[in-house]
Amino acid sequence: MSFKVRKYGFVGGSYGRCNESRMIKELLKNGPFVVSFEPDYYFTLYKKGIYKTGPTGWLPNCLSKPEWQKVDHSVTLVGFGEEKIGGKQVKYWLLLNSWGHHWGEEGYFRMLRGEDHLGIESICESGDPYIKFN
Repeated sequence: MSFKVRKYGFVGGSYGRCNESRMIKELLKNGPFVVSFEPDYYFTLYKKGIYKTGPTGWLPNCLSKPEWQKVDHSVTLVGFGEEKIGGKQVKYWLLLNSWGHHWGEEGYFRMLRGEDHLGIESICESGDPYIKFN
């Protein structure tokens, strides 16, 4: 028995075409998939809540979307939601990290959604996994 992936590619059809609405559509249609981002030092110290660093990135700074986005950490997107914080609804992604259940919220974390925070909505890849019986 082995595990294989077929029909794989970028969410949105090609590199750089991923965005919040395409990610939600992919997640609802086909289930969890891989997303990548560029974490900062403080990410390693995450314990709970919706992760957000200062106002970094192209979207919150009203800039054009970059042609290339640097990322160096990949995680699994498993859900999304909203939480009321200080009287305001804050959107988030629910993600599974690979650092074990002692990190974050039992191995999971929530990250700000809708602002391409740390490049999380830039490079997303999906595939159709299957089991091949030898």
